[in-house]
Formats: sequence, C-alpha cells, structure tokens
Amino acid sequence: MTSAARHHHQPRYADPSADHSIIAEGIGVGVLGGVVVALWYLLADALAGVPLRTPNVLGHLLFTGHTPAGGALDIGAIAGYTVIHFIAFALLGIALTGLVHLTVRDIRLRMGLWLALVCAFLFLNGIAYMLTSQIGQRLAWGWGLGASLLATLAMGVLLWRRHPGLGHSLRDYPLGEEVRSPDHPAERPRP
Repeated sequence: MTSAARHHHQPRYADPSADHSIIAEGIGVGVLGGVVVALWYLLADALAGVPLRTPNVLGHLLFTGHTPAGGALDIGAIAGYTVIHFIAFALLGIALTGLVHLTVRDIRLRMGLWLALVCAFLFLNGIAYMLTSQIGQRLAWGWGLGASLLATLAMGVLLWRRHPGLGHSLRDYPLGEEVRSPDHPAERPRP
C-alpha cells in the first residue's frame, strides 16, 4: 500500500477487549500502577530500616497538615493515605484506558497516547518529588524516578497487551504516517 493510499484509509483495528467497561479496565490498570509504587516505597522504607514510614508520614501530612512526632506508626494515617493513593491511581488508569480505547478506534490519536504516558510519568515523578521534599524525607531522586518509571511502564505494558490493535497499527502505519501532511505552496522565486 502506498503512503498516499494509507492517508485516505484509516483502519479500525479489531480489539477483542473493546466490548468491556473502560471504567473496570481503568481501575485495574490504575491499581497495578498503585501497587507498583506502594511496593517500591515499601522496599525503600525497609532498606532504610523503617517499614511503612512513607505512607505513615504522607497520611499524617494529608490528614493533619504536619509530619508525625516520633517514629510511631499510625495505622489510621497509613490506611487513609493508602485509600487516597489507590483512588488517584484508579483515576489515572481510567484516563489512560479511555485514551487507549479512543486510539484503537482512530490511530491518529497515537501521538496523544504517547504524550499521555509521558505526562503520567512526569506527573507521578513530580508528585513523588514534591511529597518527599515536603515531608523532609531525603530519598535519592532515583527512588521517585524509579517508582514513576516502573508504574508507568507497568500500566503501559498492561494496556499494550490487552489492546493488540495498538501494535498492529504501528506495524502497518509507523508513527507519523497516520495523518497526511498539508500541501505546501510552491516556493516563490526570490528577486
């Protein structure tokens, strides 16, 4: 198929998972991202010798406005923060899943999907940086970067595997060939 012919015919790739709920799938995608981040920070806290310190401190900061005095764990703060953590990830997962469903229907939106994944990564990394600096937790920047990267990759891989039409569209139409460039006027001769 020639490049010009490709521009006029935008296929809709069959998606075996298209008949399911975007909300349900998005919640699953978001929970996966939330679990990855939670496990990452559990590992960081365990290596520092204070398991659950991060959700404890963030829970206190979220619900009381200050970090806890001493090192005692507050199960209420940990549970409350965990609920907020997973709600936020579920909302992110729903947004990404909705965009994937739109992209499978119209391949011209693939760049938007790529940008959404990059924005999700940057958002997660920014939140991690902001919160760790707010609570005075001095983790190396790599811990926040690692958590953000792993969560974004986990969510992206799950969506990629559940929607094979994305891979087929990239095979048939490399990124950048899904839309036709506008015709440019002929260059005027210079005097």
